[in-house]
Amino acid sequence: MKKLFVIMILLILLILLMFGCNDVKYQSQSDYDAMVAKNKLLSEKIKELKGELLYDIYGKEDDDKKFIPKKKAKLPEKKKVDKDHDGVWEIKYFVDDFDDFTDERYIVNTNWIKGKFSNSATENSDLNVMFLISKNTYAIKLFKYANNNPLKEESKYTVWIKDKNNKIFELKAENNTDRLKFDKESKKVLHKILMNGGVVKFSINPEGSNDEYDFKFQADGYDNVYREL
Repeated sequence: MKKLFVIMILLILLILLMFGCNDVKYQSQSDYDAMVAKNKLLSEKIKELKGELLYDIYGKEDDDKKFIPKKKAKLPEKKKVDKDHDGVWEIKYFVDDFDDFTDERYIVNTNWIKGKFSNSATENSDLNVMFLISKNTYAIKLFKYANNNPLKEESKYTVWIKDKNNKIFELKAENNTDRLKFDKESKKVLHKILMNGGVVKFSINPEGSNDEYDFKFQADGYDNVYREL
C-alpha cells in the first residue's frame, strides 16, 4: 500500500539522520538543534502513518476503494408459524381498480361458513358467510339462500357472539355497502374471541327487524394466520 511505502522511506531517512548525528561535526548549537528537531518530526510522522496503516489493514481495503466494513444489523426473529394449523383461514391480497394485486393483505375463510337465516318470508333457509379481516377492518358478508349476492340492506346490526367458554358478547356493526363492519370497540372484542379459537357461535339481528342470521364454526388457526398478516 502507498502508506507502507512512505513509512519505509521515512525510516530510512531517520536512520541516516541518526548515524549522521554521530559523524557530522556541527558549526553551531543551532545547527544541532535543527537536526534534532527534524529527527523528532520524522519520528512523529512515522508513528502517525503507522496508526493509519493499522486502520487501513483492519478498516479499509486500500486508499482507492475507501471501503469500510459495516456490521450487519441483526434482524428481528420471525414468529414461528405452523402452516398445518391454519384451520378455516387463509390470507389473500386486495386488488385495485384494475384488478391488479396490491400489497395489502387480509384474512378470509377458505370455504363458506354455513348457517341459517329467517325473516318474514322464510325460516331456516341456507346462509353462506364470509369473513374479511385486515389490520384495520373486521367485516362479515352474509349471502342469503347460499347464493353469490351479499346482503346489502343498509342498517345497524347487533351481533351476539358466544365464545368457546360459553361467554356471550354483544357487538355492534353497520352495513353501508355489502358487508357488516364492526365498530372500533367491537372489532377488538371479536379479534380476541377469534384468537382464543374453539367453536364460536354468532346470532345477528338488524335493528328494527325480526330477521335473524345464525351460524357457528371452529375458529382454531386464526391466531396462527393472523401472525402472518
